[in-house]
Amino acid sequence: MSNASLYQRLGGEAVIYAIVTDLFANHLNNPVIRVRYLKSDSNEVIRKVAEFFAAGAGGPKPCSHGPIPVRRYKREEMLPHAQALYKVCLAAGFPESPDQNHPDSTGVGPTPSNNQEGVRMSTALAYLDQARHRPNLTVRANVTARRILFAGKWALGVEAESDGERFTVEGEQIVLSGGFIASPQLLMLSGVGPAQQLRNLGVEVVQDLPGVGQNLRDHPYVPILFRETGKAPDFRQAAVQVVLRYTAEGSTTRNDMQIGQIHLVSAYLPANVPIRKDENCFFIYANIQRAVSVGS
Repeated sequence: MSNASLYQRLGGEAVIYAIVTDLFANHLNNPVIRVRYLKSDSNEVIRKVAEFFAAGAGGPKPCSHGPIPVRRYKREEMLPHAQALYKVCLAAGFPESPDQNHPDSTGVGPTPSNNQEGVRMSTALAYLDQARHRPNLTVRANVTARRILFAGKWALGVEAESDGERFTVEGEQIVLSGGFIASPQLLMLSGVGPAQQLRNLGVEVVQDLPGVGQNLRDHPYVPILFRETGKAPDFRQAAVQVVLRYTAEGSTTRNDMQIGQIHLVSAYLPANVPIRKDENCFFIYANIQRAVSVGS
């Protein structure tokens, strides 16, 4: 997961198995993954996904190279409120977890961050920029994908639009990566989804797949805003520096809870709270890491 300038695995290997199994079993939002999965041996697919994450940053076989820099702040380098959260978690009896990416980790520790001098090192910066010179790569901005083109059940291209012009992009492999809203929307516009719903909208059905656009999940997040004395910290510091992961009382899901801090750089300023950019503010937040409630 690379979110909020964090570079953090989803959890222990058992959690990865559960997530992948659940994803395939319930379609989630990605029937393309499910179609590919059905062509492979299930245990082999799950094993490879788990091995991939286990070999990630801080896993059993830590990566020490690669284009995305990963940093963990030492306790003495952390912002005062982050140090305070670290201290009270230890005082409350939670174990120390110096490597939050280890499969068996739990407790409080520094967050692995891909923030470098205030710049979030995204996959676009770290991977795509290095490949822009390749003659077999074309990157076009301001292009809207309208639908996926199928020959029978085989995706062979995308109909797109730019500056009022519609055109077709063809390829042997079509990768759909529009996020949890746009991906199912594009699939349904292309005829992949709940058949009756598509017919009601006048969309020709390519594949009846009721899971598309359903089973949406999110993890509830509750922040509490604090104002801190002193000068606001350098915006180039990572916003999230320490996190606590633990298992809620009575829960059967390991590490299902997370508590952490976020110092308010501009990206995190809430729109409805009057905070000046020069004020020294931070959040203490709590969220559920794997909610079981499902929406549509």
